[in-house]
Amino acid sequence: MSEPAEQQQQLRVVVADDQAAVREPLAAVLALAEDIDVVAAASNGHEVLEAVAAGPVDVVLMDLRMPVMDGIETTRRLAERYP
Repeated sequence: MSEPAEQQQQLRVVVADDQAAVREPLAAVLALAEDIDVVAAASNGHEVLEAVAAGPVDVVLMDLRMPVMDGIETTRRLAERYP
C-alpha cells in the first residue's frame, strides 16, 4: 500500500547540461511531477558539485560534455565525496 501523496518524499533532482535549450525545458518538465523537486539546474560540473554540497540530492541528470568540468570528472568527484 502506498503512502498518501502528502506523505510521500519528493525525489530531489539536479539537472546538468551546458545547453540552456536542453537544461531549462528538462528541468521545467520534471518540476511538473508532484514527486520530483528540481533543486538545481547546472551548466557545468562545478555548479553540480556546489548544488550537491548545498543540500541533499537524490539524482543528478548529467550531460557528459560540459565546459569547466565535464560530466565524467564530476561523477568521479561525486562518487568520492558522497559514496
